[in-house]
Amino acid sequence: MWANLNSTCGSQTWTGVADTQDGPRISTINVDTGEVRELGPGFFPRWSTDGDRIALVADGSDGQELFVVAAEGGERLQVTEHPERVVYPLWSGPETLIFVADASAG
Repeated sequence: MWANLNSTCGSQTWTGVADTQDGPRISTINVDTGEVRELGPGFFPRWSTDGDRIALVADGSDGQELFVVAAEGGERLQVTEHPERVVYPLWSGPETLIFVADASAG
């Protein structure tokens, strides 16, 4: 089951979160070719405005943290180390900032 689908503007590649027995897993889906690329566990995926990277929330060193991964997959970079759960990452226009809501803030 796919949920939380989103894409870059004008792109034919979408991200999706599949609910599996091991928890939510993020993949990219190319609409034209049907190719699915697994990006690993996580949720709330959001494309960068240039389409090169995906921000996501996953288990990290201090609970649920923000990560960035190349859209093609590869090594994840943990961006936050926050004592509370982070959710809903959003990219800024200039590609330099990611805004994250703190789930404990209400």
